Amino acid sequence: MTTWIDSNDYQDIPRPVVAIGNDYPPSHELEWHSHRRGQLLYAAKGVVALSTQHGAWVAPPERAVWTPAGVLHSVKMVGAVSTRSVLIDAGTCATLGDQSRVIGVSPLLRSLLVEACEIEREYDLEGRDGLVMSLLIAELERAPVIPLAVPFPMTPALVAKCHAFLEQPSPHDTIDGWSDALGMGRRAFTRLFRR
Repeated sequence: MTTWIDSNDYQDIPRPVVAIGNDYPPSHELEWHSHRRGQLLYAAKGVVALSTQHGAWVAPPERAVWTPAGVLHSVKMVGAVSTRSVLIDAGTCATLGDQSRVIGVSPLLRSLLVEACEIEREYDLEGRDGLVMSLLIAELERAPVIPLAVPFPMTPALVAKCHAFLEQPSPHDTIDGWSDALGMGRRAFTRLFRR
């Protein structure tokens, strides 16, 4: 069963942190979009693959992907996925930075992400719910960055080819096939790809 809450409905909530839980069927895709707030995307079940114009990030269990505010991105679900998203106002958690990244999710952070999705939209900032959100931010500030990113090349034709591959991956693609499709020799292609 799919449940889906539109994060746009949460963008103007007068709280520095809001959380959303969603369930998606296998292979579901969220088309290119962006958020006014930064987004931490955590798959409580399943795996998510997030792409931007600059690279791709994979969040298997015990990991989450940070996407800064305004960054255009798409998301693919690997298997059935149950997400817990946290939308964070600028300046609330500066350590997450201004670039997408994968962070480690400790057992405490996982529990806080799950609990945050049960909290009312306009929670009491001074009460228990505000404390949960404050502790969540404190845990995010100490979460380790995990190197699960694949940067995209700088050459426009190669970037387009990489995006096309992510849209429809094929185990039958070869270096020769890619270099032919881009109109270059194998050696030139491999040099360009490594660079």
